[in-house]
Amino acid sequence: MFVPLMTILAWAGAPLAPIGQQEMRSTVTVSRPCADDCPDGNITFGAGEIVDRRPDGTLVVVTARHVVEDSKALEVFVRNGATPGIGFDAFAQTGLAHRATLIAYAANVDLALVAFAPTGRDDYTLAPIATDDIKAAPVPGVVIGDPNGSLWTVSPYTFLESQATTFDFDCHTCGPGDSGGGVFNANGELLGIVVQQRVEDEDETERTSEFQAISLAELRMFLNIAGTGRSLTWDSAAPLSSAWKRFDALREAP
Repeated sequence: MFVPLMTILAWAGAPLAPIGQQEMRSTVTVSRPCADDCPDGNITFGAGEIVDRRPDGTLVVVTARHVVEDSKALEVFVRNGATPGIGFDAFAQTGLAHRATLIAYAANVDLALVAFAPTGRDDYTLAPIATDDIKAAPVPGVVIGDPNGSLWTVSPYTFLESQATTFDFDCHTCGPGDSGGGVFNANGELLGIVVQQRVEDEDETERTSEFQAISLAELRMFLNIAGTGRSLTWDSAAPLSSAWKRFDALREAP
């Protein structure tokens, strides 16, 4: 059984793996006020990847839908050179929170887009999106996210197998908080978005090192239909439901 990867506040950090700085510059932390499903804290968060820059300078972030759904008070944090693995509490005290807006989501796939306006001080880059889907064990890549509250943690992974709309991978330093984070290949290209972790029990206490990510084909389709992916222009006047209805209709077409 797979379960979503949300983190409530922050706890123990995770070891870091060596990697270039570019991938972390495209990764952001996305937070929202906690609902009734996390009574032990008042903030829950995951990660996201900057994938587009609108003509007005607004940045578009792709993340897992469950990270942002049912919230009207989203915030995005840009790394801006913070130490990888820094705890959320420590970073939030010094980092600038950007108010963000949900602009699109898919109903049947765990993907969403949020937008925010950066400042002139923000250091970021767009995540390069891979051309080819992952189909076999490649040269090892990395996941970048917020496992167990350790922000911008870089975790090596091993590809396991592809599903219809997702792929599974093994990652011993990934964990809750990686939802919405990017899965990158050895060239630093985005292959998918992390959404779930496999557990062995109904209480979700026996978590495994097996995770699931939305596949590149689904991700690229969603970005194109929602109006980003650097090929279409997002219609800011369109209702939220417009994007996911078109996306799900296309997915179900023969």
